[in-house]
Amino acid sequence: MVMASRGRPEAERDPHDMSASVPHSNFRRFALPAAIFAAVLIAALVWRLSAGAGTADAAVYYLDSKRGNDAAAGTSEAAAWRTLGRLEGVQLRPGDAVKLRAGSVWTERLLIDESGIDGRPITVGSYGRGDPPRITRVRDCVTVTGDWVSISGVHADKCEMAGFELHGTGDSVRYSRATRSAIGVFAMKESVNAVISRNYIGYNNRMYALSREPRDDDAGAFGVLLHGSGANVGYNTINGHSAFSYDFWRDGSAVEVYGATSSRIHHNNARNNHTFIELGLKGAADNVISRNIVTSNSPRQYGLITRGGEEQFGPVLRTTFTRNKLRMTGRHSIGFVCSAGCGPDVLTMTYNTFDITGDGGFADNAPKMRGNRFVNGKLDIEAQR
Repeated sequence: MVMASRGRPEAERDPHDMSASVPHSNFRRFALPAAIFAAVLIAALVWRLSAGAGTADAAVYYLDSKRGNDAAAGTSEAAAWRTLGRLEGVQLRPGDAVKLRAGSVWTERLLIDESGIDGRPITVGSYGRGDPPRITRVRDCVTVTGDWVSISGVHADKCEMAGFELHGTGDSVRYSRATRSAIGVFAMKESVNAVISRNYIGYNNRMYALSREPRDDDAGAFGVLLHGSGANVGYNTINGHSAFSYDFWRDGSAVEVYGATSSRIHHNNARNNHTFIELGLKGAADNVISRNIVTSNSPRQYGLITRGGEEQFGPVLRTTFTRNKLRMTGRHSIGFVCSAGCGPDVLTMTYNTFDITGDGGFADNAPKMRGNRFVNGKLDIEAQR
């Protein structure tokens, strides 16, 4: 279930520009192209200098938890640093790379608070042969507060809160693993255009908020949690997100959208999650969920949960759910639930396939629907009774 509370104006033409009234002359006809040529030449030179600063002069830093030495230079495999904290003494620049040795294990947080730029991100990856470098048993295993930071091939495991926590613009997590935490990958409220792609995100089935009193405030067991805007979540395998809850009996979801806007959740393969995707919090809008494959043999699973404005976690507006395939064999499973004032302004569902042993779906008012196929399970639209 959802977590408890936790344009640039276009340049205008100057009406006082008198250049059009200047008399034509040979000087004007030939000097103007020369001035343009000079400006282009200067711009090209500046670009080459700035590009060189982010590429040719880029630094690479190596870390090895077993054989590294924090007193070494850190700039070669043979002189790798030992601890992640050693990076805090380095000012990373656009184009710089951090390399973590395969097979290494750290029980400290990796923090990247510097920024790359679009086209020249700061990169975090691995080197050598063996298991992906693993960061474990800290609150948030990998935290990125800078912009344009790209993480690839890192394993965040058994983190108390989030495996990967993204705060900036253009940050990405690819080809990585996020397992056995409360949240696999967390795109924070200030996150913009995060990319979460081609990862294995599995069994993050811890609850970080769990109280015995029934206050609808239990939360956790999220594969991907989206608070920001413009996230692109695609081509991931997301499995096994389900945990005990005093409020809901079971809770957890492959993807949780909480106040996020303009997210694209597509081409993911999700299996045996308590819920594939749940959307909540007033302000969440314009999220598109497409071409995902959702399967489960659990006794109870939900495909999609969203809501209108008649309860505290809504309305969530203009969600599009299209061309997804759901097959859930649990006898209490439900394909979709749209409640608390559902309607066409809340949910559009097109060309989905629902093969549900339990109920095909429920809505208290009809969403916009076209071309959906319900193989099994009844469809219950209250306003159409």
